[in-house]
Amino acid sequence: MEIHFTMKEKKDKPKKKSALRVFLTVIGSILIIVLGFIAWYIPHMHYDIEQHEFYDIASLEAGNRNYDDHSIVYMTNDISPEALMKIYETLDVHPQGKVAIKLSTGEAGNPNYLDPDLIKDLVQSVDGTIIECNTAYSGSKRADTQMHMQVAKDHGFTEIADVDIMDRDGYMVIPVEGGVNLKENWVGQNLANYDYVIVLSHFKGHPMGGF
Repeated sequence: MEIHFTMKEKKDKPKKKSALRVFLTVIGSILIIVLGFIAWYIPHMHYDIEQHEFYDIASLEAGNRNYDDHSIVYMTNDISPEALMKIYETLDVHPQGKVAIKLSTGEAGNPNYLDPDLIKDLVQSVDGTIIECNTAYSGSKRADTQMHMQVAKDHGFTEIADVDIMDRDGYMVIPVEGGVNLKENWVGQNLANYDYVIVLSHFKGHPMGGF
């Protein structure tokens, strides 16, 4: 018995060393991948606003620049209802029919959404209806229509305009012409009730989270 026990103990030692070697190899590989990603990410994702080239409309026209296939972006450092209205009026657009205002009413308890006081003048100037769909992910109060409306109320949006949860009664399918990955798009069926959609977005950190 003594001899058998001794031999078994000698056989176990290489297995323990082998398991440790595999563990260290895996950890080392993960560290190499993470460090490699960081080394790539920092120079590629760094953005220096001071080096950004800005244009105004007069200089574009003076240079006979053709931007027919490009979008012109208007920027302002003034975050106020007046500045938002000025940018909108600069666009010189005139929505006809029933106007929808697409925005995020924000998660319950989360302060990261557009201040209703900031957008009130613009929304009411076009007699807009705030639209949003229930979330596709669970765990959110906005995944349920009734609770979603409560969140919109709590965050002050129902005080400035009507709020329509577009998929409260179901979805409709819109074909994607020339789509590569998507051939059709499922949207709330109430979208069919609107003639014009204005999208108001706030900056988000979602891309940093991988989606």
